[in-house]
This record gives sequence, C-alpha cells and structure tokens, in this order.
Amino acid sequence: MAHTDTADTEALYRRSREELVSLSHSIVGCRMLAEDIVQDAFMRFSRQADAAGVDNPFPYIFRIVRNLSIDQLRRQDRERKIIETSAADADVEQVRERAANPETTLASKTDYNAFVDALDDLPVLTRRAVSMYLIEKRKL
Repeated sequence: MAHTDTADTEALYRRSREELVSLSHSIVGCRMLAEDIVQDAFMRFSRQADAAGVDNPFPYIFRIVRNLSIDQLRRQDRERKIIETSAADADVEQVRERAANPETTLASKTDYNAFVDALDDLPVLTRRAVSMYLIEKRKL
C-alpha cells in the first residue's frame, strides 16, 4: 500500500490495537497508559504515513509504539529519580533544622546539669525511683 488513507489506518487500528496495547503494557507496566500510547502512535502514524509512503504499515506502527513506550518508561524513571532526590533533600533539610546550633547545645547542657544537680539533692530511694521511671522506663 503506497498510499495510506483513513480507512486503511482504521482497519490497521482495529486489527492490531490489542497486540500493540499488550506490547506497550509490557514496557510501561500500566494498561491505561499503554492505551494512550497506542492512540498517540496512531495519531502520529496517520500524520506521517502519507509522506513516508509506508509499504508495510504494521512494522512501522509497531516501532512507533515501542519507541513511545520506551520514551515513557524513561520519563517515568527520570520523574521517580527527581521525586526521590527531592524527598532525600527534604530529609537532609529536616536534619539540618533539627541540628543543634551552639545556643541550643549550651541550653541543653545547662538543663541537663540542672537536672543532675536536682537528682543529687533527692533522697536515695526517691532518686532510684525517678531513675527507674525515666531511664529504665519502669512503672512507679
């Protein structure tokens, strides 16, 4: 077929749609996305087929579907990496925000020293009870 018209394209679509969707689905892993890719491939094919003078259209459309599917897979991979990198960057920022600055460190040490001094002032049994509750997580 040296000249591809709309009727030929529609007939090719009806004959090969399921096989092409299966091909795309096996690459991208999503049936709905595969359906979209096959439709996009036929849109491209119908625009290019007349100019290209396609003699055997099935291998041509097969290649279009395969290439679009691989492009989509690469796009998904890039997006996943960007999202993972963004999440990792957010985690680093949270750690940085939680990291103590010198004033916070000094205040924490001061509070800790005051706590230890207060424990030392308690009677031995009371100190032991507080230690068991706070440090060993035992019930009173």
